[in-house]
Amino acid sequence: MDTVKKIEPAQFFLKQMEHVRNTPVEFGYYLDAFTSATQKIMRDISTQVNGKPCQIWYENSLETSPLFSFFAAGSDLQYHITTQKLPTVQEEDPAQPSPSPGSPTILENLYESIKQLLSGNTGSSPGITRPIQETENNSYHFDSWVGEENVSTVCSQYVIALSNLVQEGENLEYIR
Repeated sequence: MDTVKKIEPAQFFLKQMEHVRNTPVEFGYYLDAFTSATQKIMRDISTQVNGKPCQIWYENSLETSPLFSFFAAGSDLQYHITTQKLPTVQEEDPAQPSPSPGSPTILENLYESIKQLLSGNTGSSPGITRPIQETENNSYHFDSWVGEENVSTVCSQYVIALSNLVQEGENLEYIR
């Protein structure tokens, strides 16, 4: 089996995590599936090298990467969510006439809305011509990860490290 086929399930679940990042329950499901997919890869490699001279290569590879140590230690990875509310301007309605000269631009409207949100005033302002909506943007962070990266970034880095490990093992003919 080639590297791509081994890594594809983990990559799929990682992409799904990004698609549902504003739905915490679904994000958790995909994170669990991602973790299961990566653990399967690690079990497969471990089984293939166990008791062979190449087991030293495998163990050394794991020891040199904090990502491998982190994911190996955390069968139940704990994370927390930070939610930001971001102002967004509604799309322009083509049926509505264009703003007249001297009217605020979209960027001016957005800037004014941000100022209002930061000041705690969420009421409408006379200069804003398009409705402003708040969009939630969730960010997830592992509780025990030493870096500042979010869950998606750590998982992406882990997929890359796993892919490199699998490819190296295949090139050395330690795994197939």
